[in-house]
Amino acid sequence: MHDVVKILEFLKNTEKGVTKSNLKKLIEFSNNSKKIDKLLKILTERKLIIEERKKFYLNGRYNIVIGQYVFIKNKPMVCGKSLDKIEEKIEIPNIYKLEALPKDKVIAIKQGNIGKIVFILEHDLGYIHGTYIENNGIGYVIPDNELIDRDIYIPYEFRNNVLPYDKVKVEILKDASTKKPEGKIMRVFGTGYDEETEKLSLEDILEINKINSIYPLKALKQVNKLKEEDIVNEIKGRKDFTNDIIFTIDGEDSKDLDDAISIKKLNNDNYLLGVHIADVSHYVKENSILDKEAFHRGTSIYLIDTVIPMLPPRLSNQLCSLNPNEIRLTLSCEMEIDKNGKVINSQISEGYIKSKAKLNYTEVNKYFLEKNKDFEEKYPELINSLNLMKELKNILSTKRKKRGSIEFYFPESQIILNKDKKVEKIIPYPRGFANDMIEEFMLITNETVAFTYFLKQIPFIYRIHKSPTNEKYNKFLDFVNKYGYKIEKTDDINPKKIQEILSKVENSDEKLAINLMALHTMTQARYIAFPVHNKTIETENFETELLHFALATSFYCHFTSPIRRYPDLQIHRIIKDDLHGIIDIRKSSEMKDILSYIAKQSSKKERIADQVEEEYDSIKKMEYMETQYDKTFEATITNLYTNKIEVTLTNTIVGYLYFSKKQNLKLNEKEFCILDDKNKVIYELGQVIQVELNTIDWKNFQILFIKKEQK
Repeated sequence: MHDVVKILEFLKNTEKGVTKSNLKKLIEFSNNSKKIDKLLKILTERKLIIEERKKFYLNGRYNIVIGQYVFIKNKPMVCGKSLDKIEEKIEIPNIYKLEALPKDKVIAIKQGNIGKIVFILEHDLGYIHGTYIENNGIGYVIPDNELIDRDIYIPYEFRNNVLPYDKVKVEILKDASTKKPEGKIMRVFGTGYDEETEKLSLEDILEINKINSIYPLKALKQVNKLKEEDIVNEIKGRKDFTNDIIFTIDGEDSKDLDDAISIKKLNNDNYLLGVHIADVSHYVKENSILDKEAFHRGTSIYLIDTVIPMLPPRLSNQLCSLNPNEIRLTLSCEMEIDKNGKVINSQISEGYIKSKAKLNYTEVNKYFLEKNKDFEEKYPELINSLNLMKELKNILSTKRKKRGSIEFYFPESQIILNKDKKVEKIIPYPRGFANDMIEEFMLITNETVAFTYFLKQIPFIYRIHKSPTNEKYNKFLDFVNKYGYKIEKTDDINPKKIQEILSKVENSDEKLAINLMALHTMTQARYIAFPVHNKTIETENFETELLHFALATSFYCHFTSPIRRYPDLQIHRIIKDDLHGIIDIRKSSEMKDILSYIAKQSSKKERIADQVEEEYDSIKKMEYMETQYDKTFEATITNLYTNKIEVTLTNTIVGYLYFSKKQNLKLNEKEFCILDDKNKVIYELGQVIQVELNTIDWKNFQILFIKKEQK
């Protein structure tokens, strides 16, 4: 934690004030005494704290927010938490952003609806591209990205033999103590504009996001010591599932198979669903080199043509993967489910399985649609199980929809590459019954595990999704009512109401626009440890604390993917410790802080992985669109800005149409439209228009369109 944050949080919890000498005694600072004196002086000058009679107090006039400086819909914002731990999003006008760069960790004060950055804790942008300029011996880089309106000063020792006007890649130095952001030149491309230089490669994206695709040698050596035959020695004391009909259903190219399923119909007509998850924690021991590397990565990153795994392939694709006809160790969750979809009983146990088959979504979807004989002849022993699974899937999805679980309509894109790894075509991702069925089984398993451990009150990692703010929710209803639906506003924000709206528009022209607006209304899901110190079931409103709004459930966790997600791996460790009866009061207390740190780090790593996947998809989409000049596309307007509109094509590609000043257009946020100087509506959110490709702007990472005029 930064020393400034330590000072602010300490002063928040004292009303009597603290002298400088006592502050230094009571807080464990990372800087020396002189640096702390300087920080106190800065905080006083910037009115975050007040000094009276040689005592320091927190300035109670301001709502102080500690967070990250980001751009949301091209608006500069600080997203973070107040000192009261309330989540905040504050718009920052340009005159109040200090010397902040995108992604910087900052302290801001909220003043009405806007904010002001008053302290930069750390630069965290990573890398930028730009042009090196030298003036009277002073070197600096002008960023290519127009959102970064600060030049980056380059100290002499970090110039790397660069020449004026060279295109360069610069690493932003984290230290924010200097007034101007500083950088170090990592790569020199040469002079002049070259479109190929502007294009980001996968290596660039990984470097910018500080992701290492190569596993450290020490961790690989640890993995290489593990042997396949050792599995047989580990099955003693585990539940034997090898005689059960268990199989996997995944994508055709999947290699890291971390979940397998089984099902039986009981004598009381209830279903016994078994979800068997790879026991990764057996191999990845806590605090080992392998564990530390997995924690650092946080998650696997799935790209179009490759995977950057959280675990080395020998583990993820072999020893842990639930490959067919091989004995594999599992953590299995068996659930007895009645005809209404209610879990009557459940049991989690350490087990071992021998999967009967590796099925893929395509062939199972085809079987459910056609009941083809070839499939039945190939997998005769699986047919009864698949038919029972179909029954149970329908029961579970009906129950989930009834309680208000939100199902968004927003087609994902599938990017098809040719043998040269060039984009052949981009289509909406095909999704069938089998995909939904496996997702349904994973959802009920994650809910069951979360509820089980909530009742035990053992420290655990939950997946939460807070409800939308009143402001965003009401804006969504205003937009829906614009189409004539007349949805009444209430203070009760519940997912069922949103799902009912999405069901109403399912067959309408405005379906995509309303679903996107609903998606923009949502908060971001994240991980949280619970209970933490001083929070128990008696003292907290757990329904608010642990709510997953979009799924309309009070308890949810990630248990089913330990090969590719670190929180799942940590949850497996907790469950196994509980099964072995080694969680006592002392261990429980120690776990609370550790799990809070894991939850926070995992949420951060998840966002980075999402960003990498999105950026790489964008590169491939831009490469594809370079071959699509002189073609007309149908596009839905999916966002409005003061100087442009965002459009989404039917193949899911997103681009922009910019306005010129001569057009004299203006944004009417209240009516969700763009008006001309005579207040005539020119563009509306959700409107379908015809567009043509204008250009690919590699410099600013955008696809630009122009409207096709009607003849």
